[in-house]
Amino acid sequence: IDEEQSEMAYHVRWQLSRSLTTQHLLTVVSITNTLMNQTMGAHALASSSGIRTTSESTESEGSSDEDEHTVKDNVIRATWSRVAALHCVMLPERMAGYFRAPHLPVLASRFMDQSQAIREAAQALLQAELRRVGVSGRRELVAQWSGKLQTPTSFSRVMQDSRSKSGEDSLELSDLSSHATPTQQQQITALVILGMIGAEFNTSGRTTPGQTRRNSKGKKRMDSLSSDTPSAVSEILDPSIARQTAKTLQAVLLEKPVTKSSLYSSLRCSAAELMGRGFHLWENYVDVSAVIMGLLDLAVLPQLTHSSEERVSKKVRAAKFMAEIARRALNLMVLIRPVTVVTAIAKEVSLYLGTQHGTSFPHSSLPPIQVGVTPPPNTPGIVTRADILLSAAKKDILELIRTILEKCSPHVSLQLLDIVDVVLFCLDQDELKKSNLDQLFPSLTRLPNVSYTVKTKRLAVGARSGQVGVYDLKQRKTNMVNAHNHPVTVLCFSEDGKLLATYSYGDSTLSIWHVGSSYLGGVISQNPKCLHSWPAISSSSSSTYSSYVRLEWASSKIIVLYMPGGIEYRYSL
Repeated sequence: IDEEQSEMAYHVRWQLSRSLTTQHLLTVVSITNTLMNQTMGAHALASSSGIRTTSESTESEGSSDEDEHTVKDNVIRATWSRVAALHCVMLPERMAGYFRAPHLPVLASRFMDQSQAIREAAQALLQAELRRVGVSGRRELVAQWSGKLQTPTSFSRVMQDSRSKSGEDSLELSDLSSHATPTQQQQITALVILGMIGAEFNTSGRTTPGQTRRNSKGKKRMDSLSSDTPSAVSEILDPSIARQTAKTLQAVLLEKPVTKSSLYSSLRCSAAELMGRGFHLWENYVDVSAVIMGLLDLAVLPQLTHSSEERVSKKVRAAKFMAEIARRALNLMVLIRPVTVVTAIAKEVSLYLGTQHGTSFPHSSLPPIQVGVTPPPNTPGIVTRADILLSAAKKDILELIRTILEKCSPHVSLQLLDIVDVVLFCLDQDELKKSNLDQLFPSLTRLPNVSYTVKTKRLAVGARSGQVGVYDLKQRKTNMVNAHNHPVTVLCFSEDGKLLATYSYGDSTLSIWHVGSSYLGGVISQNPKCLHSWPAISSSSSSTYSSYVRLEWASSKIIVLYMPGGIEYRYSL
């Protein structure tokens, strides 16, 4: 009997059926995900089960209870993490010949489950299974499921039919196929599987900021996980299938809700998640502005939903869940394609300013709005008008810009003036008058080609075009100056805020500008005026070290230029 039980526990249960394997893996991995999020409760459970932790032998005299608890919690999380990794990755290899692979439609139906633990387990298992089958297996899946992916309009009927069957007042998120017909279930499964393959395994053009140094290591790891040739890894979905998948994801994401509850469907959550994961592939086939505005609309839903009734409280919970998924998708998009996201947001803000005030941004990086010509309308959200949406989403837009500046600033140097305009639009104008910009949004003023002076509340921004934008935050005016012929490397205001020093590593020129009021022909002029320019010596012919260049005012008449290698140059007015 013991031998039979052992055989059942170790071998037979994994080869009975794919559905049983799927449910077993989902249960184990979701439980481990839950226990990893526990602190002392997980430790107590491990201790009662007889699991010995290494933290017991690493306790030292004089260490605080908080440090001891932190060490124990980290060990417990690592233990459950190994259990999850064993079932997600290592189990098929160790049970070779006894293992029935998980059933992908079941995993796809739980892709956006309401429970975070089950949702993360289904996504991890689906990704692990797609990686395990290799490139040839993924190609077979694409051939199998691409024919079941119907036109985008068919998913509108899926969302409407599922909600009509579940009831108009049903606001709880369920699995994707709980109220769908067999044909609709196949369409949903096809969308999730093709979306995951395109997002996670179509690596052509996917170079995210911060991953450049890890590209070679990641490529070697992917090659080791797949038995196919490395050159085949970059292309799994052909352009026609990728286009159809992207269009379908956009249609599901931006579908106008028939009922209040259909706005929070799991299918829409899945479309948002897959859109963020695979934006490097989908961006060529979707309306980027519409997708971003739609995600922003979903992100601000909790702000626009107010009620204390029990039925509507479910709606608030669903709105918060949807907002969390939308913000995650937007964060993934700005990390994958920061330039695309910044350009789309800047265009929408510029159109909004042109519609409301008749003027757009003062520089030429975006098409100017002609006087007397009605500007094109803003891109609306899913349920919110564009003017209301941009006002409600200012906080979320600032968070996206902060992420871009902190993690992707070298990639958006061409869009820096657009970023500044978006930041100034989103910041509260009353707070901007009372507080300093370096306190309200320090991520911007830390950049070397951005300078802010507290004395006069002016902001100077150097662009790659050689232009310098001087923003007077008091009078809300902007002046553009053609300061250099190459990108502006660094600039700095004087202590009184009346002089601005600019330096370009490309043309090796240091210029001093007067940015205060001046009299020209008896007329007061606010335009910056160049007082002096010097040819500066670059320490290297390459611009690799240009980020180490600094400018500093030693006094009101002396400016110091610090070059790489500790070289200093002093210039006197």
